Amino acid sequence: MNAAGSGAVDIRRSVPEDFDSFYDCFAAICRERRYLAVVEPPSKEEARGFIDGARQRGMVQYVASADSRVVGWCDIVPHAWEGFRHSGRLGMGIAPEFRGKGIGRRLMDATIDGAREAGLTRVGLEVFSSNTNAIKLYERYGFEYEGRHRRGRIIDGRVEDVIMMGLLLDV
Repeated sequence: MNAAGSGAVDIRRSVPEDFDSFYDCFAAICRERRYLAVVEPPSKEEARGFIDGARQRGMVQYVASADSRVVGWCDIVPHAWEGFRHSGRLGMGIAPEFRGKGIGRRLMDATIDGAREAGLTRVGLEVFSSNTNAIKLYERYGFEYEGRHRRGRIIDGRVEDVIMMGLLLDV
């Protein structure tokens, strides 16, 4: 059995068969109410509809798996509108027991390479100001500060700014 940090975490492109395990990981991180914009997970049907639509638009998604369980993901979903399809929005999450093990870096390596291969030339993201580890990770990959929604989120008594960052890719 895999223990967090044992080194037996694989990074690979997601496949449709990952959905149930991905959903479990996503839902658990939603319920932490700290890292994702969604704090109550959508139904499995709603989540499946989003993922299916994103796949049709060319979503680049990698998962971290340990013992066939998804323990993290990173994806870039291309914009649907004409004039914006060269760009996508990055989202990621890592199960609590697997954080601080370099998995985020490995997921970012694969996903950004996948975005280049898909022909994307811009990646944007939003991150909460309290998520300093994620901000540092994004900065290491060349993401630059593009704006701030001051007091953009108030949840559970916490007031946070929402930071917008972007990365221009050479293809």
